[in-house]
Amino acid sequence: MALRCDATMAYVGMATFMNNMRRFPEPIRIGIGNGGETVPHRMRECLRVSERATRICVIYYSSAGTLRRMAEALVEGAETAGAEVRLRRVPEFDEATGPIPLVDAPQLTDLAWADGIALGTPARFGNVAAELKRFIDSTHPLWEQGALVDKAVTGFTAAGSEHGGQEVTLMALYQSVYHWGGLIMPAGYVDPVQREAGGNPYGLSARSSRSGQISPATAGAARVLGSRLTSVAGRLHRAPVAVS
Repeated sequence: MALRCDATMAYVGMATFMNNMRRFPEPIRIGIGNGGETVPHRMRECLRVSERATRICVIYYSSAGTLRRMAEALVEGAETAGAEVRLRRVPEFDEATGPIPLVDAPQLTDLAWADGIALGTPARFGNVAAELKRFIDSTHPLWEQGALVDKAVTGFTAAGSEHGGQEVTLMALYQSVYHWGGLIMPAGYVDPVQREAGGNPYGLSARSSRSGQISPATAGAARVLGSRLTSVAGRLHRAPVAVS
């Protein structure tokens, strides 16, 4: 029978819970109040995960600065919600020499580390920018290992016109997430500021500008998205885990 471990169970109904877990060897002890309860070694990872901050990785490609500012606002929202955040910029690509080196370029280890992922791309004819798509295509090793399964993923984009393909770009971006086995977290309409920013339920979107500036509403919607991604990813990585 598959049993479940949940950090909250260490505090509520521990005695009953432990009776169901007697068959696991090598118990450890955790402090509960003045005493302590014996917890099977198979629960160590469950308990350790529940104690750390939610990990969010924001990966974006930006050519004019709009996506960079959207990413920075999203990071603000995630950090305000208590997340540990990595902000990664996809580099430009030179056909002759390959990717232009960047200190903060994304690595596959960033995706493996994260509980939640936000991907940002300009709308390129209603599709994902080649620079970000090249990085996504490199995730095959993680896909083979199942390392991206059940991670919360959301997207953000910008185009030069109001109907420049923002929604279809996000849908194209999510195609890869389906193959990862990730859990797509759309923007929906959970906060009034999202309607002020354009009301895209698929993710965050904005009109890009040569200056790279974004509106206060877009910045606010980005912070909401970052905060909500932290909340959803946090609940997923703290959820009960099946133990065989």
